[in-house]
Amino acid sequence: MIHNVLSTKEATFKEIEDNFSFCFPEDYKSFLTKYNGVNMEDYYIKVNDLNEDVLVNNLFSTDDKLNRSLTLMFWNHEYKEDIPEHSLLIGDFQDGAFLLLISEGAYKGVYFYDHAYSFEQSNDDCNTYFLAETFSDFLNRIKQNM
Repeated sequence: MIHNVLSTKEATFKEIEDNFSFCFPEDYKSFLTKYNGVNMEDYYIKVNDLNEDVLVNNLFSTDDKLNRSLTLMFWNHEYKEDIPEHSLLIGDFQDGAFLLLISEGAYKGVYFYDHAYSFEQSNDDCNTYFLAETFSDFLNRIKQNM
């Protein structure tokens, strides 16, 4: 399923955990340890609440030597005030939305975060849509374009 790995550098977690009060779930940590970011242009996932298929773009890397738009640190610094505590923007979609992972609490899970209101259903009150309970479940729900 994985296409283009973004970095062969060993994934690092401490700086992100410290800066964002984020505890990496084991399945996501394992994914980053194995791939450290990937480009997934040929894959999509259905956002049930929107009844829309969205194209996955990248799953971000911990490697700060990459172009900043491919890194966890860059996007999470940019949106630190906009996302919930104990969450991390872990990827993006081709429409400009983000993949949001909430690691603990009542809303724990993986979400489509439509920060730019690309869909007419999105607004200030509702722009985050549930995708999966875990990162592994998210990966299992991704489908390849034919």
